[in-house]
Amino acid sequence: MQSIGTVADARAQPQPFQTLPLLASGLALLVIGAGLGITDNLGSVALVILGSVLIAFSNTIFTLHLTVFLVSWQIYLANWPDSTYTFRLIDILISSVVVVTLLKAPRAWRQFRSGWILPLWIFFGLAIVSGLARGQSYAVGKFVVDWWPSLAFYWLLLVWGAKLNWPKLIRVLQLSFVLQAVLGLAQTAIGNPAVIISFLRSPTATLLFDRDLLAARIYDESFNFIWRGRVFAFGTYLGSSGLGIVLAVAGAVTWALVLKSKRLLASWNFYLAIALSGTCLLVMKRSGWISLASGLFMVIVLGYWLRKLSGRNFLVILVLAGMLAGGFAYWQRDPLLDRINDQVGWQYGRDQTWPAYLNLAARQPFFGYGPGYPQGSQAIGLPGDVDYALGPENTYLHLALTAGALGLLAFLWLIVHAAEQVWRARRSQDKSIVIAVLSGLAAMGLGGMFVISLGDLQNGGALFFLLALAHHCALTYRQELARGRT
Repeated sequence: MQSIGTVADARAQPQPFQTLPLLASGLALLVIGAGLGITDNLGSVALVILGSVLIAFSNTIFTLHLTVFLVSWQIYLANWPDSTYTFRLIDILISSVVVVTLLKAPRAWRQFRSGWILPLWIFFGLAIVSGLARGQSYAVGKFVVDWWPSLAFYWLLLVWGAKLNWPKLIRVLQLSFVLQAVLGLAQTAIGNPAVIISFLRSPTATLLFDRDLLAARIYDESFNFIWRGRVFAFGTYLGSSGLGIVLAVAGAVTWALVLKSKRLLASWNFYLAIALSGTCLLVMKRSGWISLASGLFMVIVLGYWLRKLSGRNFLVILVLAGMLAGGFAYWQRDPLLDRINDQVGWQYGRDQTWPAYLNLAARQPFFGYGPGYPQGSQAIGLPGDVDYALGPENTYLHLALTAGALGLLAFLWLIVHAAEQVWRARRSQDKSIVIAVLSGLAAMGLGGMFVISLGDLQNGGALFFLLALAHHCALTYRQELARGRT
């Protein structure tokens, strides 16, 4: 299917999104949403829904930019009565844009059948069928609630891709993650668990975190961002691992965009990359460090290979990376060594849990167990009198347990296909964009070896953004081939 840019040109000509009325409307929507999140006024959620629909009708492109910004922030509103479901501003915006898109371009639904989405439907369908076959109605419902915003967000980026100004959209996503980094730095600077937990108990915290999950974490005092009696950066992720991965991905993409400039020190991306990378280091999570290292490695290798990185800039980046890593290692040498070795020999470390979960996956190799697959030390057969709550801590194991090898392979095929398509497009695209997509995918892929980085839009949004950007690059390349320009 073609992009909506060619399907509905006559019916939907979005105006530039940088208009004062629309910016004011978007800001007002955020303020109203913030007020609702604090007051928990369900009746007034209708005002946000109405405002979202009106803004989406007025300028769909602007609404998509606002949605991209909110990927890492969400903004929680009111709870549905007698349930744990919480209305989120980003879900309302996505729903509004979906409705408007289908009204403006009814044929846009055909994109759901394309090869860029079909693997996700295979994974989604296998997970639901496997779960329902095992009586996991609640787990399946939660799975659908968690995953549908990611699928809809991805579909919207595919459909509107030809009309989007992708460099500006990348800037919006960078801004979102840079603000996460600033918040993370503030949390690290405070450092005092009592102060941070006191904030998490306040009504304001319910804007940024799911209130039911937050209440459970506070009750159990279960926070992985508190380590050795000190708070480390967690942003709005309520977990340092999630923040570390997304900052690593954003950092890798930003380092790739630095290659656009011949003078590194004159590029804003240069300083944004330092901020994102530095905060990722301060998160003090090994998964984030590995993710960042793999992304930066890809930037250097591809930049040199595609001749976007001169010898001088190569040396500057290498020296700077060495200074950041070396300075961090010297400054935090004791906590760093403790963090590297803190799970060595632990009975619930990954060296113990991964084989147990692999054995569990091997018992249902094709279709998996569904979203409610067995979790916990006793469920997976680890010895001990206490049932320690633990998951597979691996995205690929998580996907295989949820939808079997078939679901996992479908998901992997989509990522490999996107990487192959964007690599082909290097002949016509800005090579720094190609490097950004491939480096971001590498950072996300390797980081996912040590955490579950998919399952909701806040954690997986960066991946779907990169996949949509790859689709846009591939589509542009095919159009230029058809015109005989390449």
